[in-house]
Amino acid sequence: MFLTNTFSKNNKKICKSLKILVTPIGFEPITCPLGGKTILIISPTSAIGWYFNENEWEKNILSFLKENLSDGLFKKIKIRNKPNEPIVDMTGKYLGLKQNSSEKQVPIEEDLENASIIIAYNSQVAI
Repeated sequence: MFLTNTFSKNNKKICKSLKILVTPIGFEPITCPLGGKTILIISPTSAIGWYFNENEWEKNILSFLKENLSDGLFKKIKIRNKPNEPIVDMTGKYLGLKQNSSEKQVPIEEDLENASIIIAYNSQVAI
């Protein structure tokens, strides 16, 4: 199974241990073993959340996963934010950058390598 990045036309192989495929229209179960150390969730930034009116995206994903995963799998979730996240107010006015120090300690390549599932608002970050 391959994921195509339509911006640069690169094909990347999807991890064989996927359990849930997130699509623009919902969730699709995939039956295969779940390996890896984490379920990596990469949420939209404050600015993207505001622009697309998706401020509740992370909360909704976590709620869905809590209802559909065992406690053991749910504990494998790791939420990763941008190391320097642009913050906007409710009108979209840029307020500055928020330093997320925990993301600076672990390179994104390491988080991606350790993930058995990647759930990202913007697929570009996962590709």
